[in-house]
Amino acid sequence: MLRSEGLRRTALLTLTPEHFKGANFRILFEAIGDCESQKLIPDSATILQITDGQDFGGLDFFNVLVTQNIPENFNFHLSQVKEDLNRRNAAIALPKILERVEDKTQDRQQIFNDLKVICKMMEQDGKENDVSFAAKYCAHFDERCASPNNFQGTGITTLDEILSEGFSKETMSIIAARTGNGKTTTMVDIVKRRLRMPLTPKIAVFPLEIGQVRFLDKLISSITGIQTIKMRKLANELTLKDRDQIKETVHWLQDLERLMVFDNPFIRLEKWTNDTALDKLEAMVAIHEPDIVFMDLFQRMLVDIRPQSIELALGRMQNMAKDYKTHFCMLHQISRRSEERKDKRPEMEDLKGSGGFEEFPDLIMLLHRPKAHKQFRIKDEIEITPVKQRDGQPKLTVVADFIPEISRLNNDRFAADKTTEDEDPF
Repeated sequence: MLRSEGLRRTALLTLTPEHFKGANFRILFEAIGDCESQKLIPDSATILQITDGQDFGGLDFFNVLVTQNIPENFNFHLSQVKEDLNRRNAAIALPKILERVEDKTQDRQQIFNDLKVICKMMEQDGKENDVSFAAKYCAHFDERCASPNNFQGTGITTLDEILSEGFSKETMSIIAARTGNGKTTTMVDIVKRRLRMPLTPKIAVFPLEIGQVRFLDKLISSITGIQTIKMRKLANELTLKDRDQIKETVHWLQDLERLMVFDNPFIRLEKWTNDTALDKLEAMVAIHEPDIVFMDLFQRMLVDIRPQSIELALGRMQNMAKDYKTHFCMLHQISRRSEERKDKRPEMEDLKGSGGFEEFPDLIMLLHRPKAHKQFRIKDEIEITPVKQRDGQPKLTVVADFIPEISRLNNDRFAADKTTEDEDPF
């Protein structure tokens, strides 16, 4: 730009100061633009006058730039930069991440993590090519055949029999219920079951509602059988054996290196918006590379929960799942409409907040716990009904014994085997 009038005009029509990472380059770019608008040649004296004391690197740096060779195929490279920035990943996330990288008040480790995310995004974009759909499909199919664990199930045997994809990569699911109907307990039980399987996926949990410590209390309780209330309320009365078992269990979870439990990372954002929260989530997924991400509750991540904003967030998370080959399982609330029905059982249209909750997920499972509505019932059971799944049979219900004090689901079976309300002695 400094040496060629033609390149100068091309660049000034194509680029903006925001395309330059270095502050000194942005100052020079703006100065060159001022020169062009005033029909001045951008020599050292003119640049010095126009920048008026701004630090663009000094005249020595300016002279080095002027004496550098103009790269060949300049216009080609310029168009490639423009194309890269217009790609989906870059257009949505890169400018925001670059802004954080350039913020000198940011923590150095955070800057390092952001730079890793940028590299991953650009690497992902670099893999995009014009290979035919037949070649792409065959490569994908060969990978599927070679993988021993394409199906990522819940670990609940009866439920996995009727799920077509389960928690497979590049998809999204929702577990939804009214308050007190077992969403978190079901999630904890699923995480426990998956961690005990031979081929354990890498699991990330965002317990936004109950926090890291309470989630670990529930998970350790589910594994050991020691009641959560004893661990929290009566910890001083636990035996030495119980205390050792609890510590051994949490160290076992740590040593697995397959589980990550994050305290709410969004409350520490300088400015918490839907976009910054999604940027943070994408950065964490890119760095930690989980196979399954559990989020309890999904809407606790969002500041703007208007229907349109929720749909935008769900759309971006769907793209994240595909880009980073992960699965998002989101816990979600059911509206009070289900309370108006005689049996209190939820339906898919009861999903609270936005029609996007019906549209975007590949799998939707609704939970119903009759005892939550009729405390006098003897049996405490939970019903799990997949009401939406790709290529699978919806509306088949699995029932399990619900044991909230140790966060377990036991004795899972199909709904035909459960005790019906007609058989309830009350």
